[in-house]
Amino acid sequence: MDFELAEEQRQFQRAVREFVDKEIAPRAAGHDREERFPLEVVRKMADLGLFGLPFPSEYGGPDHCLPIGASRIRWMPMTGEGGNGAMGQAVDVALWTLSGSLLVASVALSLVPEPEVLYELDLSDIALHVLGYSALTGSCLLAAVWRPGRGRGGFPGAGVAIVVGALALGLALELAQGFVPSRSADWRDALANALGITLAWIGWRLIRGLSVGSAQMGRGKE
Repeated sequence: MDFELAEEQRQFQRAVREFVDKEIAPRAAGHDREERFPLEVVRKMADLGLFGLPFPSEYGGPDHCLPIGASRIRWMPMTGEGGNGAMGQAVDVALWTLSGSLLVASVALSLVPEPEVLYELDLSDIALHVLGYSALTGSCLLAAVWRPGRGRGGFPGAGVAIVVGALALGLALELAQGFVPSRSADWRDALANALGITLAWIGWRLIRGLSVGSAQMGRGKE
């Protein structure tokens, strides 16, 4: 297997490196010190096409994206360049992309006949619902509202809206399964979705409380 980057990938890597050197690295320390989410930088990253890299263009990814599978080869050098300039921005890109991936997967897997790969997993359907919605809600909260090391995100007041939106999504998709061949709506799955969302919310609030408390204690000792 050839792991060498193609010329198109090298060009993209250079473009990301130039963006990091110009837009991220000079301001990264100030953003971390102020615990400020650099929304203006994130918008420029979106304009550059950095948030849709794992997805082919027919599913909303950038036109220059490689096919699924090969796109991971592109994703790795991009995150490496981002980390060289500011690890915080690289983490944010990864979290937003993870959130989008989980959202797409939740919708897609709910509205098609159940994939055989799910039968091969040594997990019950209930456990998959809990894990899936917990991961989706947690990644959205970390990306948008608050995460350790960065502080507030671009949408610091959106925590409740994310939880309510996730609950509504889970319920709507479960009802929609009643119209999908070989699928059926199941109230137990809806409860499992709600349980996963609740666990993510509690876990996120706990981590935030411990992190903020530790930071306040550190400042008090100074």
